[in-house]
Amino acid sequence: MPEDLAWFADAWRGTNLNAGDLYITCARGLSPQQLAERISDHEPVAIGAALTGREASALVDLAQIYCVGRLGQSGDWSFIVESGGSEGWALDPAVSRDGAEVLIFDPRPDDPPSFLRYLADGELQLHFELGAGYYPSGAQPDLLRPALEAVGAIAPEDSLDDLLGDDEELSPHEAKRRALQVIGEHFGLALSRQVLESGQLPSVVTRISPPHPGKSLSSPSTTTTAGAPATRRLTGSATRCRRQPGGCPVASAGGDHCRRWAPPDMTESRCL
Repeated sequence: MPEDLAWFADAWRGTNLNAGDLYITCARGLSPQQLAERISDHEPVAIGAALTGREASALVDLAQIYCVGRLGQSGDWSFIVESGGSEGWALDPAVSRDGAEVLIFDPRPDDPPSFLRYLADGELQLHFELGAGYYPSGAQPDLLRPALEAVGAIAPEDSLDDLLGDDEELSPHEAKRRALQVIGEHFGLALSRQVLESGQLPSVVTRISPPHPGKSLSSPSTTTTAGAPATRRLTGSATRCRRQPGGCPVASAGGDHCRRWAPPDMTESRCL
């Protein structure tokens, strides 16, 4: 049964699959196959056998196959859940051309925090970190702000909490869970954890070349003696830049630099 999206935050902790096996991209206005065709780095795109998450991960060899997706539909949303070197936030906004809407949930397993990216009409509408404050970019930066504030996922705009601290501040994990729940409610999107993690879904190879230079690559999952999945990763390094005007909303929150491992169209950075 479809569930609200709060479970993403729990699943990205890697208790069943690695976070690198749970890059989730959803689209409204596209069929699952059309979504696969738009995000893949090659043509033609062939739909293959139905696979579980672990089976899809095992196909990623970082030589000929960099990313494998599994396709499905929930309500009016198509989805693909990818294992390996997904483009994630680096996906071209043009995937949302011709009236489509695209939501990208990038777990960023090797360089938290995770991101939401909302694309529509061929443009970035909203991009923000999950569970790490609210420093959005895109054409609609305040799209989710009221709802996020209402559930306590972010502090109210112009609040002093970020500067002075708050004894009742949510943990980053709980803030992420609440943010994901808001996202699902706003867009009318619900997905089943059991289906995405363990269900057998039609598969597709989405990348036969390395992803965007800023993205990390996850190798096939293996299982430890304790039963928890493990992974070997080749990780890109984050770059730094000097603080951009308006990039750090609280001047005292960071030093002279902000972390900036983000798409070129982002206008704000998270303070270190």
